[in-house]
Amino acid sequence: VLQGQSAAPIRLHSFMPQAVRRRVSARFGVEVKADPEAYVVEVASNGIDLYSLSQRGLFFAVQTLMRLWEAPSLHRLLLYDAPVVPVRWLKVLLPPPTAQGKADFRLLADLLVRWRFNGIMLELGGAMEYKSHPEIAEGWKEYAAFMNEYPGKALEVQQRYDYEKDSIHATNGGGEVWSQAELHELIEICRERHLEIIPEVPCLSHADYLLVRHPELAERQGVPFPETCCPSEPAVYRLLFDLLEEVIGFFRPARISIGHDEYYSIGLCDRCKGHPA
Repeated sequence: VLQGQSAAPIRLHSFMPQAVRRRVSARFGVEVKADPEAYVVEVASNGIDLYSLSQRGLFFAVQTLMRLWEAPSLHRLLLYDAPVVPVRWLKVLLPPPTAQGKADFRLLADLLVRWRFNGIMLELGGAMEYKSHPEIAEGWKEYAAFMNEYPGKALEVQQRYDYEKDSIHATNGGGEVWSQAELHELIEICRERHLEIIPEVPCLSHADYLLVRHPELAERQGVPFPETCCPSEPAVYRLLFDLLEEVIGFFRPARISIGHDEYYSIGLCDRCKGHPA
């Protein structure tokens, strides 16, 4: 509502006119960045204009306008906003594949764009259906059920042995598996909000979901629940590339995370001994 008017036109512009740039420069003493996520919100008596060079920037401008709309009155405004850093992501595990899990994810996505996050990294691990290797899902559900038997069991298992183990992400997907059809819903939630999805396919380390059904590919043999793949074993790459090709075809992402954090079991097997870490 503008000065008692019942409605005001809102105009979205996918360009940044020189006149607007000059007004911003005169008001704030800065040059408008050529960043596609920079935007200007201008409120005047004849309506509201939002300017940005990208759809994501305009979406951020709308988010800002929604917050400003909560003010008691809004009748004249010039606002300029531009990101300080280009990467503003949150890394998360997948929620459970339930109605509540999907609703919680939608709320999280709304919160992220409200505060100008532009990406969300989804750890897939064993919580995604891989049609090329259905044994991954089978092994994952058994493994997660064992680790989630009672609160704190995964931490007990992690600390049980005389060597360093990765943290156990058995709560990923609530210990269940998302079908690819269900995952489409999460993709659409993110795309509607201009959130880039960065799939994470952990390998080398955090590879317990791979090794439940393929223990022969582990770097550390003869131990329960191995979590590190042997980087010198060709069969590791045949399995991994099958999964990566499937993830790429499904998500069509700009980039993928392959993890490699908590890499502790190094140079132990006959193939790897003697090689620099």
